[in-house]
Amino acid sequence: MRQRAALGVLFFTVFVDLVGFGLVLPLLPYFASRFGANGFEVTALSSIFSLMQFVFAPFWGRLSDRIGRRPVILISLAGSTLSYFGLMFCESFWQIFATRAFAGFFGANIAVANAYIADITPPEERSKGMGWIGAAFGLGFVLGPGLGALIAHLADDPLRPDQVYRAIGGTAAAICGLNGLVACWTLAESRPSSHREVRRREAMGPLAAWRRVFAARGTAYLIALYFALGYGFANFENLFALLLIRPAFGFDVREGNLFFLYLGLVMAVVQGGMIGRLAKRFGDGRLIAAGCILSAVAMAWMPFADRSWHLFLLLGLLGLGQGLNRASILGLVSRRANAEMQGAALGAAQSAGSLARIVGPISGGALFDRFGPPAPFLLSGVLVALVLLPGIGGLRREDAAAATPTSA
Repeated sequence: MRQRAALGVLFFTVFVDLVGFGLVLPLLPYFASRFGANGFEVTALSSIFSLMQFVFAPFWGRLSDRIGRRPVILISLAGSTLSYFGLMFCESFWQIFATRAFAGFFGANIAVANAYIADITPPEERSKGMGWIGAAFGLGFVLGPGLGALIAHLADDPLRPDQVYRAIGGTAAAICGLNGLVACWTLAESRPSSHREVRRREAMGPLAAWRRVFAARGTAYLIALYFALGYGFANFENLFALLLIRPAFGFDVREGNLFFLYLGLVMAVVQGGMIGRLAKRFGDGRLIAAGCILSAVAMAWMPFADRSWHLFLLLGLLGLGQGLNRASILGLVSRRANAEMQGAALGAAQSAGSLARIVGPISGGALFDRFGPPAPFLLSGVLVALVLLPGIGGLRREDAAAATPTSA
């Protein structure tokens, strides 16, 4: 019962945090353009956020191994609140850029939330717990843009066009701040003081955290696979709209949002309602392999779709594949890391995902322009397949070992 209550509090914390994130993210290109930002500068806003996460997520995870998950989550929420509050007063592109860098530095919530799950769940239920965090992430990210559209409608004033941006930034700050206060009151510490590290003189830098994480058996392969999947999904997120506006479809922003809503709901259902039972029946290794195959096929086929129902089918496959992969990979990373390295290991996985969100849009956009729409999608599918193949045997052995009862 205590585990279920802790999961509920953590689910709510991550969900509300991602509502605030989803509120602000669609606003940034429009806000930046008001200060004369060009295309490169607009994409730099998301890149700097991901870059800061790439560098510092392992550090925050490692810090949570030392001082506990609760204080790091609360610090992260406080940092996010300040970044959204600062967005209300931005008067130049570079001020917006600074707030996004600040937000990325404190963007430790998801990795530490996953480490919290690792603390309170037994290994056989680890993927199920990770799935709940993924579902909270997906639902919050779906609801945030919708709430942002409503606020923009209510705050719209032709005489004061900046009022919309400040209203959304202020709402996000209020949501995140209240979330921090609720978490401060309700979120218990998951890591007993007896389990926290006391070796204060040990190196704490990001590179030291990466070295210790990769020393764990098989963790480097799983993080490479997480990067490959994140690279493909980042390409999809940034380029899918360009497929929708082709003459074969002619969809506008409204239809595009519906496609993303459908994808987000599929991922949320898989991670929140299916992953636990599937992991028990088939094992994390088989789910990872199946999810990679589904994702690779969906991404490679996407640019060749010429019917609406093709897109719905491929988005369903992609959502299923991504939903299976995320929770299963993180669950296996957690199981392979020792108890003292949960935060650092899961922080490294988040860092790899952040790197994918930096590299993916840049290289994908260049391939799209140089070789045409199929190129980035085909590369994404092929990359996932190439990274998956060398480790299939190890994933099967992992499932066999998990299914073998240990002798007393």
